[in-house]
Amino acid sequence: SYKPGAPTTTEGFSLLPVNHNSFGLATAGNPLPGMGMGPPPPPGMDDHLAKIDIEVNESLVGAVLGPSGRSIVEIQQYSGANIQISKKGSYSPGTRNRVVSITGPNKSCTTAQFLIEQRVAEEEIKRKNSTASQLNLGF
Repeated sequence: SYKPGAPTTTEGFSLLPVNHNSFGLATAGNPLPGMGMGPPPPPGMDDHLAKIDIEVNESLVGAVLGPSGRSIVEIQQYSGANIQISKKGSYSPGTRNRVVSITGPNKSCTTAQFLIEQRVAEEEIKRKNSTASQLNLGF
């Protein structure tokens, strides 16, 4: 006889009850595909976890964050690294630079570092050019 929520059997095989409230999240009886399955990836340079700290001037942190944090999210998604920026007022000793910490696989960290440094350089060029054009126009 069938009881709702009770484990069901099919031809002698016991099945775990299905959790219909999980919204695609893994549950004990219903792990996500690929979790805990298959051999781990072979050791290589990419799986070594790394942490890179770079300093970004307080005035340029906005270029790394982007509007509503969009830029930092894009860099994290593209690189696969996790990026944390020190809180406002928390600087690298003796400077007005915020500390940007990048963690993740080696390759992800170096990609994120490159993208952050590129954003900072682009912002510096943009500011330099706008200052120069203001001087030329007599503002």
